[in-house]
Amino acid sequence: MTKNTDAVHELFTNRLIQKFNKDDVIVNAFEEPAGIYLVEKGFVKSYSVTDKGDVNIQLIRSVGDVFPLLWAIGKNKRDVFFAAMDDVIVRRISVNEFNNKLDSDESLQKEMIERLAAMYLLMAERVRNLEQRRAKDRVIYCLESLAGRFGKKVGNKVIILAPIHHHDIADMINTSRETTSREFASLEKQGLVGYHGNNIFLRKS
Repeated sequence: MTKNTDAVHELFTNRLIQKFNKDDVIVNAFEEPAGIYLVEKGFVKSYSVTDKGDVNIQLIRSVGDVFPLLWAIGKNKRDVFFAAMDDVIVRRISVNEFNNKLDSDESLQKEMIERLAAMYLLMAERVRNLEQRRAKDRVIYCLESLAGRFGKKVGNKVIILAPIHHHDIADMINTSRETTSREFASLEKQGLVGYHGNNIFLRKS
């Protein structure tokens, strides 16, 4: 998504710094958020949990992203968790300070509109992913999307720098971890995907 701009950088400069370890919950779906966060290091996933306990990952945030934006702007409380996917550093401001600045700063207003539009496009892309009927196609679509956002080209490979694992892919495409692992193994056997250290890569011609 959109990264740091002057308006966002100024807003979060010298604000409270917090550190979270992998799997720490930053925003609990059942509690009022403590404020608005800017990611300075690491990756943060937003997800919901069904009545059956299934996890649905919605979006992944990285350096420069701000959350929870919908709650900050519309005070629309959603049953969504935000959790660290690795070691994460964030800066935090109060929602009142955020909204007061937003009311008076046109450059920040423009930036927030752009960020909300980017979120909408990512959610639309997720819907298109889920429309794929075959699990294999959903896995490929998901990996290509992640490579587009977090990929680094190295030779004929695109390495996904986000800490993505099979269970994360399964939670993004609404399928079982066993099915995801089976489809990934099939793609790996074809030489289309693999691991570069702990990171998944896609092979590009």
